[in-house]
Amino acid sequence: MISRKFKFIITLLLLANATIISGNNGKTVGQKSNEVKIVPGKFIVKFKSTNGYGTQASFSQLSFVAAKYNTKKQKQVFAQAKNVKVKQKLNLNNVFVFETDGSADIQKIVNELNQDPGVEYAEPVYLSKIESEPNDPLYPQQYHFPQISAPAAWDIQASSTDVIIGVIDTGVDWDHEDLADNIWSNSGEIPDNGIDDDGNGYIDDVRGWDFVQGVTGTKDWQSAPDEDGDTTDNNPMDYNGHGTHVAGIAGAVTNNGIGVASASGGAQIMPLRCGYHANDGNGYVPSDFAAEAYVYAADMGANITNQSSGNSGQAVVDAAYYAFLNGVLIVESAGNGDAITPSALGGQDWVISVASVNQLDKKAYYSSYGDYVDVSSPGGELLSGNNTWGHLSTIVYPSNFYGGLKYIKFQGTSMSAPLVASAAALVKSHEPSLSVVDLYTRIVKTADNIDDLNPGYAGLLGSGRINIERALTEVVNATPKFKIISSIIDDAAGNGNGFLDPGEQVQLKIKLRNVWNNASNVNVTLSTDQAWPISIDNANSGIGNITGILDTTSWEAEAVFTISAAADAIPLSNYLQIQISATGYSQTLNYNVAISPQILFIADFEESDNKYFDYSQIYFDAFQNGAISYDYVHHLNTDITSELLSKYNIVVWGCEWTFPSLNADDRTVLKTYLDNGGSLFLSGQDIGWDLNESDDNKDAAFFNNYLKATYIADDAGENEIFGVDDDPITDDLSIDFYQPKRSADQQFPDVIEPRDSAVSILKYADGRSGAVRYTGNYNLVFWGFGGFEAVTDKDIRNTLMKNTTNWLSGIDYSLDNLKDTELTTENFTVEFSAESRSSTINEVILYWDTDGQLPFNKIVMTDLGNGKYSADIPAQSENTDVEYFVFTRSADDHYIISEKHSFHVGADTEAPTLELISKPLVNSVDVYGPYPYGLKLNVDDNLGVDTNSAKIYYTVNDTEPYRSNPMYVEDGILNGSFEFAQPLQIGDKVSYYFEVKDISSNANTTASEVYEYYIDTLQVIDDFEHGLSDWDLEGTWSLSNRRKQGSFSLTDSPDGFYQSNLNMKAVYLMPFNLSPYQYADIDFYLRANLETGKDSLFAEVSNDGGVNWTKELSISQNSVSFTLQKIDLTKYTGPGNEDVRFRFRLFTDAQGERDGIWIDTISIVVSYNDVVGVENEIVQIPKVFSLEQNYPNPFNPSTKINFAIPVESKVKIQVFNILGETVSTLIDQVVQAGNHSLEWNAGSLTSGIYLYRITAESVSGKKNFRSVKKMLLLK
Repeated sequence: MISRKFKFIITLLLLANATIISGNNGKTVGQKSNEVKIVPGKFIVKFKSTNGYGTQASFSQLSFVAAKYNTKKQKQVFAQAKNVKVKQKLNLNNVFVFETDGSADIQKIVNELNQDPGVEYAEPVYLSKIESEPNDPLYPQQYHFPQISAPAAWDIQASSTDVIIGVIDTGVDWDHEDLADNIWSNSGEIPDNGIDDDGNGYIDDVRGWDFVQGVTGTKDWQSAPDEDGDTTDNNPMDYNGHGTHVAGIAGAVTNNGIGVASASGGAQIMPLRCGYHANDGNGYVPSDFAAEAYVYAADMGANITNQSSGNSGQAVVDAAYYAFLNGVLIVESAGNGDAITPSALGGQDWVISVASVNQLDKKAYYSSYGDYVDVSSPGGELLSGNNTWGHLSTIVYPSNFYGGLKYIKFQGTSMSAPLVASAAALVKSHEPSLSVVDLYTRIVKTADNIDDLNPGYAGLLGSGRINIERALTEVVNATPKFKIISSIIDDAAGNGNGFLDPGEQVQLKIKLRNVWNNASNVNVTLSTDQAWPISIDNANSGIGNITGILDTTSWEAEAVFTISAAADAIPLSNYLQIQISATGYSQTLNYNVAISPQILFIADFEESDNKYFDYSQIYFDAFQNGAISYDYVHHLNTDITSELLSKYNIVVWGCEWTFPSLNADDRTVLKTYLDNGGSLFLSGQDIGWDLNESDDNKDAAFFNNYLKATYIADDAGENEIFGVDDDPITDDLSIDFYQPKRSADQQFPDVIEPRDSAVSILKYADGRSGAVRYTGNYNLVFWGFGGFEAVTDKDIRNTLMKNTTNWLSGIDYSLDNLKDTELTTENFTVEFSAESRSSTINEVILYWDTDGQLPFNKIVMTDLGNGKYSADIPAQSENTDVEYFVFTRSADDHYIISEKHSFHVGADTEAPTLELISKPLVNSVDVYGPYPYGLKLNVDDNLGVDTNSAKIYYTVNDTEPYRSNPMYVEDGILNGSFEFAQPLQIGDKVSYYFEVKDISSNANTTASEVYEYYIDTLQVIDDFEHGLSDWDLEGTWSLSNRRKQGSFSLTDSPDGFYQSNLNMKAVYLMPFNLSPYQYADIDFYLRANLETGKDSLFAEVSNDGGVNWTKELSISQNSVSFTLQKIDLTKYTGPGNEDVRFRFRLFTDAQGERDGIWIDTISIVVSYNDVVGVENEIVQIPKVFSLEQNYPNPFNPSTKINFAIPVESKVKIQVFNILGETVSTLIDQVVQAGNHSLEWNAGSLTSGIYLYRITAESVSGKKNFRSVKKMLLLK
């Protein structure tokens, strides 16, 4: 069965240099597009069989469609199919093509028909697009034959003239000099007598058939004037040229002294013209023509078909499957999208999908790839005008397109596919008795592995590059291959709910399907490697013989086992192993059996069975990690019904990037489920786009009313999203996401907003929402930013799944996390609280154990009232590890299993952990140290922290022993600071670190790293790159990514316009001691959008610890870019200014709102005259190192920099831009003692703030100096 996604895939198949086959219907794998080409006024309908035997649709069904859609005529697509048995099995009697008015909305018609319960599928007639561009003139060289070992193969089997290859393409130049002798001839037909001699429904089809009809006209998609586009006929002549090139690769006459050779040595070519050259210059292959061609090929004896034009639609898959079941090997080109672009046909397991490699066995630059590819083959690679490596073959002659050439070089998977078909023909000729599955296997399994040559595509280029010699000489036959189709828990002898519950013995019935070769003496064994909680009472099930894909009447069998769940079992998922043995074959499948599952996981991905785009295992891993009991179905294999969903308390539905996202049937089922109080976790990329913008699946009402979201935008342009404080699911989470296996241009995280009473639970950095949570008459968690699989961190995925499913259960809980202990004589009390949002709690059980293996010991917890529960784990001996968790069930039969906690009993050797949560101190103007600013530490220990032992150690210039100050606890955080009795000098280095012990008998100790900073005349107060922990913020002050430099700035209104009547403050918490200085100012960058003259930003200063504030700067005008602002602090310098603080205050009046303000890169500069009291008298030999402020400042373009050196020293002066990048080194050498001056010319630089820094070390090594100052270049 074709997947829903495949119906909407654009396949990019290079037919000749650049061939595109479009089959998109709305959205594609990899792009949002409407590139699909369909035939106006035509659509295909496959009616469901009424009795299971493929009986033709009733007259009333046909009449209903004809009347409703005003069809002009209808045609049974596969009326001529000869194999009645296969035709009935595939229900091909019921496939009709209808024609209506050319202006009709075909997509609307098929969408409506697909909702009809009597319709299996409805689809447009798709046009596969062909774009052909030949390269340079012909060179008599076919490089690919030695590459695939063809010469050695020809020594074994020279030719295959008895094998027929059906070329489904634009026709074949059947009288070409190098093809004419190999054109298939229908021996049952007398040429040109106007009679259908062989009774196959095609008159005078002596060399194939031309299926093209009704495409003549002047529109772009219709046939060109010289094309044959009016009616079907018996002349499959090529006009476009593509089919002739493909035919030459497949079966050009070999050893005839003319033109080119073919790998098959000259197989018979059956021309099947389905495509045509259109007015727009492209070639198109309508899907209904291609479908008819497959049936014709099968009925007329073709052994192999090749389609190098891609396909669209289920009708083509049905027809090709008919051919396959009639023994025809189906070969198809994989595509030329340089991406994973499976077509509907290429995605089938019974089709050989062919990728292209170059002459070095590396993936051709254009070739598609993926796990749907079966083999690779040389397809040509014409690069940089070099045509040496093109694929040489026949071309239609004469032609208006190819300059009178008879042979030409093309490139593409369109060329690599017929080479595989040609190789298969040689193998089939050598071993005529090979079945189609054996022939498939022989080609695929004898290819040469090329993964080492293609490390970026390992496993994505099939089994390798074909090797014809190996295919002829190695005996590799097809084997069986089993899949689990369905399973049933038959508990009729138990409670009859269809689940395995504790204490029940049930029959487990597993339906198996053999999807490949026949199997004999089949026996199935069920096993488990766990002794608890499931026991297998009857482990063997004998099946006997079972057919494979070629005989689907008996390719399924049911294996029946008897299993039991322990009476003390808890709801868990358990993995069992199914061993299948047959004559010459064995296979093991994993199977999940859930005990009392309350969760159904619906995998709604475009592939199943662990293929490339099947993400189920990511969900399985998260369920297993969280001890979550679940059942699983895949949308491709299971009808999703209301009855199915109603059995489960919670549905987890993963959409990834599958389209349609929740089709109409899905939405109907979900409405019923949610209306009846269900709980849903839905995730996927572009669900919002699909339900709000797509042409084919739009349902904004469902999105708004059931998913409780408003669609805002298609692409947030983000790859990180953040949890919401105190949210039960996402609190304190920072999540990186990326849809795996998709390219960067296939990332479309939606922007949504909660509606009704829903709340946002995940937000992008700018505050927009990407996920919502709702509780009301049902519970809902909906992710719009991407699928669950998009979360890149596995631990975060596990946390999210556990938190989400627990919240959806309707039970809110909290469990104590016991710390390690050295006590061995006391019980351990576990406290737990739980509350059901929709019912009452009626069961709370503590499970604990010491060996880590289930089953755990079980204790019913004591109800303390008010939702609190308690139980004691008995005292344990030395060196024991204890694990525990809690199971809780509500009266409405919802339950949760808490996270598992553990603790250790015994001597402790683990030291505490330290985390500095305040910013490390930066170069500072405070010569007395940071006090009263407190440095904050998170300290944790498995046993407990001895807070009395916590100290901060500090020293100056590494010349004195470290001094220490105690730290104190505030709100669970360690705080500490230090100060100096005497002022430090400019350039002094301050070092500090933290130390703490735990409460264990060993008093395990941890010391932090040593932090350093310098006393300087310039201090960067905040660049907002490390959060806002140094600020006390009122209202909506927050970070913004609109900035002067770096990544963030401070803004008053991150989510839009500010409000009226604000008096909102942002207070910097670290005070400054400016008493030693004579001059100081604070500089910052500001961008403002205020209501001019009415709303203002004030910069205010306090020198009494924040009791009283003075307005020093008032801004009420606007600036479209960041401008430099200055707060003069000179009056706050000198004695009495030991505690100077500053703040911003936004004041708005009662009317008018604007976008607000942004503040970035705040710094403070103090006097260059060193510290008050230090001698400033100029002498010949200075007493101390110093660096003076440049002059002039601001400057353009030159300025002077003076510095003083008291002793001979190595001096280096550098200039930096505001990003810290070096822009100039002014001096780097030994300098004699004295006063010195440098001049710097900044003529080549742009305006802005620059920093200059001196580092000096005396030659004796006893003295050193470091200082940084700021200067402003204004041009």
